[in-house]
Amino acid sequence: MNKQLEVASQLSGFLIEEIGDLSEFKAKGIRARHIASGANVYHVHNDDPENLFAFAFKTLANNSNGVAHILEHTVLCGSKRFPLKDPFLLLLKGSMNTFLNAFTFPDKTVYPASSTVEKDLFNLMDVYGDAVFKPLLKEEMFRQEGHRLEFDEQNNLQRKGIVYNEMKGNYSSHESVAGDWCVRSLFPDTAYGVDSGGDPVEIPTLDYQSFIEFHRKHYHPSQCLIFLYGNIPTERYLSFLDANLLQGYTLEQLEFPSLSPQIWTKARRLTKTYPSGPEDSDPSVSITVNWLLGDVLDPVHLLTIELLADMLLGSAASPLQRALIDSGLGEDLSSSTGLETELKHAILSVGLRGTEQGKEDDLENLILETLEVVVEQGLSSDLVEGTLRRYEFRAREIKGGGPFGLRLMRRSLRAWLHGGAPGSSLEFTPIMQKIRALLSANPRYFEQMIKSVLIDNKHRSTVTVVPDSEQNKREDSIERQAIDLIHKQLSPTAIEAIKAQQAALLAYQSKVDTQEELACLPFLTEKEIPTTVNTIDQSFSSIEVNKVVIPVVQHDIFTNGIAYIDLCFDLEHLNRDELLYLPLFSGMIPALGSAGKSYEQKAMEINLKTGGFGSGIEASLLVRSSRDEEQQLSLKLYFRIKALESGLREALACCTPLIVTADFTDQKRLKDLFLENFNEFKASIVPSGSSYAALRTERVFSVSEAIEELWRGISQLEFLESLGSSAEQAVEKLLAAFENLRKRTIRIEGLSINLTASASSRQETIKLLSDWASTLPSCELFEDDADAEIKAINVPSLEALLLPTKVSYVATSFPGSVIGSEQWVHEILLAHLLRTGYLWEEIRMKGGSYGASAGIDGMSGIFSFSSYRDPELAKTLDVFKQALELFVKNPPSEHDLLLAKIACVARDLRPMAPGEAGMTSFRRWLYGIDDQLRQEKRNQMLASTSNDLSEAARRLLKNWDKRHSALITAQDLVDKEESMRVDFRPLRHVVNV
Repeated sequence: MNKQLEVASQLSGFLIEEIGDLSEFKAKGIRARHIASGANVYHVHNDDPENLFAFAFKTLANNSNGVAHILEHTVLCGSKRFPLKDPFLLLLKGSMNTFLNAFTFPDKTVYPASSTVEKDLFNLMDVYGDAVFKPLLKEEMFRQEGHRLEFDEQNNLQRKGIVYNEMKGNYSSHESVAGDWCVRSLFPDTAYGVDSGGDPVEIPTLDYQSFIEFHRKHYHPSQCLIFLYGNIPTERYLSFLDANLLQGYTLEQLEFPSLSPQIWTKARRLTKTYPSGPEDSDPSVSITVNWLLGDVLDPVHLLTIELLADMLLGSAASPLQRALIDSGLGEDLSSSTGLETELKHAILSVGLRGTEQGKEDDLENLILETLEVVVEQGLSSDLVEGTLRRYEFRAREIKGGGPFGLRLMRRSLRAWLHGGAPGSSLEFTPIMQKIRALLSANPRYFEQMIKSVLIDNKHRSTVTVVPDSEQNKREDSIERQAIDLIHKQLSPTAIEAIKAQQAALLAYQSKVDTQEELACLPFLTEKEIPTTVNTIDQSFSSIEVNKVVIPVVQHDIFTNGIAYIDLCFDLEHLNRDELLYLPLFSGMIPALGSAGKSYEQKAMEINLKTGGFGSGIEASLLVRSSRDEEQQLSLKLYFRIKALESGLREALACCTPLIVTADFTDQKRLKDLFLENFNEFKASIVPSGSSYAALRTERVFSVSEAIEELWRGISQLEFLESLGSSAEQAVEKLLAAFENLRKRTIRIEGLSINLTASASSRQETIKLLSDWASTLPSCELFEDDADAEIKAINVPSLEALLLPTKVSYVATSFPGSVIGSEQWVHEILLAHLLRTGYLWEEIRMKGGSYGASAGIDGMSGIFSFSSYRDPELAKTLDVFKQALELFVKNPPSEHDLLLAKIACVARDLRPMAPGEAGMTSFRRWLYGIDDQLRQEKRNQMLASTSNDLSEAARRLLKNWDKRHSALITAQDLVDKEESMRVDFRPLRHVVNV
């Protein structure tokens, strides 16, 4: 374990430059430089078995033609030692990765992957490393991923391309346009002033030679930062990198343009538009004020402004958030509000959406006057201390939601990319200690920072984003005229050349890698697939309160001194109308006041005494059908409380009363929360279109999925709209509904508790929870038949949900197999092969969609297809069926089946953070999924044959006529599909997203 490493020593062609302690991560930070090539390595070495690597390059564009983004898509499409059509796809098909992707940022491109299997990780590193340094960059792939002209079946010239269509989707969203320009507006004279993802108007200006040159200039090992994380010894990594990836390179110097703009002496304004629908009765306008806050290389300055932004905006107790919401200038905070720290300079954005153009002066004055008052009167000491504690809690918590190494990679690159030490932006505790010392020496430390970085800072932009109902039509017309002009000017020879390129691309896309070509790619063998499932330790007990027995599920997991408590209430007795109110009810409770305290006071108290209330969305709703033929519903509302075990008594005393006594009489607060919820819902439709379309189709086949759609789908959006023509009318209905729901949900009967904490703290915690449970009301309930109401819905077989978008989202669902059956396991494997095979090639590669997917929900017995940012409609629906037909006629090869088994088993190997593991185990208990069932699934998966998958496709095809499909698309895109019979449903109040 790194026994040979000493500073200034040489090993495998590397010079060890630094070895430092990273005690917060129980790790060492080892920095090394490859002497010959200049490649830089930083390894966070600890005991985590989920190892991660990442190749990062500074990629600065001087225009918005998307070259960095298109290159990110293309380097993984074949390389010198792995000259396959799409090695990335093959890795998706059959590696044990726990993460595999690539990212384009405004100033860098990063290629990370992680795995818990060492051999698999080095296989991934070998393929990724050869791809970034020695890609083939075939012109066919440039045309597929970037942009191209081709003729359709009617001989019309059209423009296609995966990135081209992806960015059309990005430019269809108000939130995306606003977020991009909050950053770009502050850097008009640097690479941050252009769109690294690509503007659809400029993408067609990128030519192939410029694309090749960009790679040659930016992807040399001399410019590469290689981040490593986990328990594999550094020596093994360095030996591998030197022997396999860095031989033959010599040091090259590349001068990058400055990312620091000329500092302004006067604030500036900018107005941008986004496409809205012609029938949009409630167009959304956002106004955002943005500041350039200084270089991220100073860790004390960076953490100070992070803390300051949180104090000003992070909670209901924050003075600037409160002033904005109470001002009446807009409906709620803009989605861009917050701090950006992953660029060379930090940026703070503060603004409102649901406002009006012309209110820029009012908003700027409000913000600056509020900051002046804060400086004059001082920040609340409880607010300051609560924020400091919350950040200290976050630093201690073992987080989930993706590889921990990925989080550290992004943090390290904040400094490393710009010449700083990679470990300097990882440290937290010593930086926080310095800030506490500064605060102790100067109690007005944060107020003075507000004065210097905000009030006196003239490098400030105000960005207004307004709707334009003619924008899509105008831009489509300009694009069509430009393409028609090109077509008109084409000579017969040029036309034949385009058709020849089109045929060459189709031939390349249709090419099947030979067994000899596939043999060059490293994979695990079947013997290396783990045969036994990972388990999560749990135990069961109960507490009896007022003659009610409350089950307690306990998990003795190392949590670094943090306790996670989930309080779960049954909902099976609610009717359909009550279910519709539940997302608002559960989401608002943690944001209200209670027990005589205002919501601001309660928010401050929670900050002081806990690490936060809730799990991401504060409260969560769960619904599943049982695995028996009756498919009985299991509906739950749970609240998560997390706090240091040493402070549990205080935390529970602070949080648990809120569940029982949340103040629903504060109509102003209810209105603000309603508008925030409504606006966020609308803003999510375009970015998450595939999910909404899939929910729309799945609701037909399962009551549980129908309830999911009521809670998280278009039905919830329509319900929010139905509450009234104004927020005031909506609040009147909420008041009565919430009081009724509290009586029918927050009750001792049907309560269950999930506890994830160390064994030493559990006994006291259970006693505290028992005392709290005794305060819960007891309520005998009448039961409504929500099942019958939900099953009675009439759903069209093909539904189009209309928005002003330039790309579409397509979904189809039909009956599949249920969890616990061999058929279900076979459909899991089949779905993996479909989304990494035929769907990828036909919908993404050939069709130009950003993505396509297939999956089986075993709890509900539903098989689903979907596509994302798709330029096609009818063709995609045809491909879904053709994919199944293909597997009926051509069972997968043994090699493809092996890859599918490897990849599907890998999903169960992903490590989970303590809080995540405890909740996963609790849900399994709720749904009746025990470890025996999970082991049977593993055994059946490993025993599956190609014929089993062919039979699964045949079985699913028999249900094809039962399918339901949904499109989230635009009217003009549907109009082009003359063969489709569609039930139109204009989303009149969504067209502004």
